Amino acid sequence: MQEKIYFKYFIIEYANWNKKITGLPSLIDGDFTSIEKLSELDINDNIIICLSNNYISDQEIFNNIIKYSNKGVYSYDFTKEKVESFFKGISKDAEINYRQCLKYNIKHYDTSKNRNEVLNKIINDID
Repeated sequence: MQEKIYFKYFIIEYANWNKKITGLPSLIDGDFTSIEKLSELDINDNIIICLSNNYISDQEIFNNIIKYSNKGVYSYDFTKEKVESFFKGISKDAEINYRQCLKYNIKHYDTSKNRNEVLNKIINDID
């Protein structure tokens, strides 16, 4: 468990150094970091948003992961059993992340319903 905590902080350090070295922003999956740590990133240098599946069960999330996986996604080759094992408890994590986004005033998008429309809205919002 300690490794997971260190990894969460490392990702934020990586984003900061990536910006300083390359001048480019980073895309960070919130499932792998801490919303609290994300809130420490300079908002002027980064676009920070939260995506989650707040109103559906773990099983519905598993089904969506399988449905929307493609060759560019790390879970593409996962079996159904691997998806269920790897993402076990994800709906609880989504709830926690949502509360953290509210606490740190980070824009939140729920992709549990109307996923494509929500993703298009995000593109329009950050354009």
